[in-house]
Amino acid sequence: MALKNRLLSLSLPPIAWPAAIFEKPDGPWIDVMNIMADNARIMVGSRGQHDRSGTLQLLVHHKLGTDYALSQETAGQIAAHFWPDLNMEFLGVRVRVIRAPDVHEGYRSDDGWWVTPIRIRWQSFS
Repeated sequence: MALKNRLLSLSLPPIAWPAAIFEKPDGPWIDVMNIMADNARIMVGSRGQHDRSGTLQLLVHHKLGTDYALSQETAGQIAAHFWPDLNMEFLGVRVRVIRAPDVHEGYRSDDGWWVTPIRIRWQSFS
């Protein structure tokens, strides 16, 4: 939720959230996935904290024929909103961005979209 709230603080195209019903618009939109890594136990004891980490994977979609730079710029603006060591909190659980987000080269999807991936690495000790 901390990551979701941070993303919602931006002015963005429509967002396809995990497991939500979503109808693709005619214009740009963003697909969201949160890829969780295995937890690592860092404390002795049954109630000790764990090292939890993952990747917030965002896919920025623009219709083919849109200026390529617009897709990269949108992705760059989102990435800039998640700078290294940014701390976010939800219900007492803190999540930290562990390094600068990666904006990757876009690719052509099979259904007529130009897709630019963004990967935001995060970590939480909870």
